Amino acid sequence: MITRKLVRVEFYDSTHDPGWQAEDTDFGLPSLCYAVGWLIKSSQKHITLAMMRSAGGSCSERMLLPKAAIIRTVELIDKGANP
Repeated sequence: MITRKLVRVEFYDSTHDPGWQAEDTDFGLPSLCYAVGWLIKSSQKHITLAMMRSAGGSCSERMLLPKAAIIRTVELIDKGANP
């Protein structure tokens, strides 16, 4: 199985207003979010994390994050086997 980095990503996520509002109503800020997963892929524009990995080389719960939304990525130390 390929060794992958286990990371925590801090990023801004979009938000929405579910109902009609006056256009000048204060809308707030994007949501500050965190995700933890294995770094599966990285391109110039985005990264892909997998929240779960199997010993057989499959993954589940993938998440694609645009790099423009990422504040910081921190590699986590895996004290056990890194699947």
